[in-house]
Amino acid sequence: DYDKGTLTFREPINSRDNNLNPTYIVAEYESADPAESKITAGGRASFKPTPQVEVGATLIHDGTVGATGNLKGLDATVQLNEQTKLRGEIAATSQDRAGVANSGNAWLGEVKHHEAQWDANAYVRQQQSGFVLGQVGQQAASEVATRKMGVDGRLKLSDKTQLQAQAYQQTNLSNDTKNSVLEGRVENRFTDNLNAYLGARTAQDQRNPAAGGNSQSNQVISGASYITDNKKLTLHGAGEFTSGTAGSANMPNRATLGADYKLTEQTKMFAEQEFARGENIAANTSRFGLRTQPWTGGEMSASVGGNTSNDSERIYSNLGLVQRWQINEHWQTDFSLDRTHTLKNTASSLNLDTPLASGSGGTTGLPSTSSDYTASAIGGAYSNELWGANGRIELRNATDNRQRNLQLGTQRSLDAGRNLAAGYTLRQANGLVANTRDTDLRLSYAHRPNDSRWVWFDRGDYITHSNQSAGLSINGKKWVNNLHVNYMPSRRTQISLQYGAKYVLENINNTEYKGYTDLFGTEIRHDLTQRWDIGAWASVMNSHNSGVRNYGLGASIGFKIIDNAWVAFGYNVRAVSDRDFSAASYRAKGPYLTLRMKVDQDTFKLNKGGEQTRPMTHE
Repeated sequence: DYDKGTLTFREPINSRDNNLNPTYIVAEYESADPAESKITAGGRASFKPTPQVEVGATLIHDGTVGATGNLKGLDATVQLNEQTKLRGEIAATSQDRAGVANSGNAWLGEVKHHEAQWDANAYVRQQQSGFVLGQVGQQAASEVATRKMGVDGRLKLSDKTQLQAQAYQQTNLSNDTKNSVLEGRVENRFTDNLNAYLGARTAQDQRNPAAGGNSQSNQVISGASYITDNKKLTLHGAGEFTSGTAGSANMPNRATLGADYKLTEQTKMFAEQEFARGENIAANTSRFGLRTQPWTGGEMSASVGGNTSNDSERIYSNLGLVQRWQINEHWQTDFSLDRTHTLKNTASSLNLDTPLASGSGGTTGLPSTSSDYTASAIGGAYSNELWGANGRIELRNATDNRQRNLQLGTQRSLDAGRNLAAGYTLRQANGLVANTRDTDLRLSYAHRPNDSRWVWFDRGDYITHSNQSAGLSINGKKWVNNLHVNYMPSRRTQISLQYGAKYVLENINNTEYKGYTDLFGTEIRHDLTQRWDIGAWASVMNSHNSGVRNYGLGASIGFKIIDNAWVAFGYNVRAVSDRDFSAASYRAKGPYLTLRMKVDQDTFKLNKGGEQTRPMTHE
């Protein structure tokens, strides 16, 4: 949602991954500035003086208004032999952010060696706090003002036994704190069913006395996993223990127990519990749910499989959810539980931008790791030849907020080429400073018979939103309807018509605002050849309460790359834009390049010989 700055995922995202490491979501975006347009550009050039050596140079200019800057970098790679490779990079940035000059550099060096019996890797890298480019920087916050150096290796002692070791030190350049770790372990595969490891680790945190002084953990580490003969049940456990109290904030005493049970070839049900106890921290982490192998069955077949009606995927795609477990031909389900409970936390983090290894706290600006929480979700889906339904409930209770999400969708195939769909979405959040609630009730209908020149699609939405905070009360309702009609007078020509209408009622601090807006639009496209086509569009949008009228006009030339894939280059002379009416069209003023792909049951050959559907103009 561009207006709200939010992302909606088709499945719950846990705050930690399968190995209980923190999960990061990186969102890349650009914002339009109607007042000023600047260029951001860059490139890399390289050459090979010898077959074993490559040298490159990189130059980037960022023209972001209020944060202009440049990056210059050099890199080199040397392949000493088939087993050993050297790599080095150095870069510097300079930036003017709102009149304040800033600069910094970063560099790294690495050597890798690989053989059948052993591997080794040595590295050192550093990034100064002033090394930044862009409005908010393009580097992870946890890497800013840090230096890391270390070595790690693997030695194969036999077909069943290997030795692994690592040593590294991380330094926070802003406060001179250090984290040093030395670890070694022996891993052994006793049988095809049983694997285990045993080793030792010493970890030391070095801080100045005002921040808590030094702390250390000297641990014995061990773990094992066992899989039953039928390959369905896997049991695993791991432990990291000291003879006394573990002082390192990131290396407390830990015990992890878990089990995986294979429900199908693609889906496993898992349960995992971690207990962490240290001098300054005590925390429990619980996880329960389903895992799938992406793109090999579960998630892919759950999202597009088993539905043969022409328009079911098109109407239903924005209502659908990932369901991981295919119970049978008709039913799918998914469920998960993720919980973190911190009993004690007096640890002083070495880096406020890096979460602690266990429990909550230790980070700034990351709500998912800075507070205790319990997150749960359950979903289900049903489909047959005529009906399809999908839904999920998500709950998250944290020490600083509560969230509730509900998503429901259903679709009905009336006959060949006629489909009806409905959906409902609820998002509710109660926090320390604001309470929000958003709903969307949607009804869609598609008329798309293969033997007709006419195709039409209609969708109506009833949308509500509420935001209550100190000094601000917003309550709004919105009715939106979009009708798209497509007519083919001949096999080479398509004409599309659009009529969109919405009525908005908004209440801001007990002051009411309301308005009715509608849009008329048309587009015509003509095939010049089997691959090339041209088109033009025009539209007019009326805001009836204010008496404002906006016009849009543009043209484009298109090229069919492959079946169901089309690219076009166009230019819009006039612009008319409203997110409630825009759908998949690009209506901003100026030149544009667009790519459209049709991905449905036809693409994956799931129609079982059914007729291929032709794409609509506005798809």
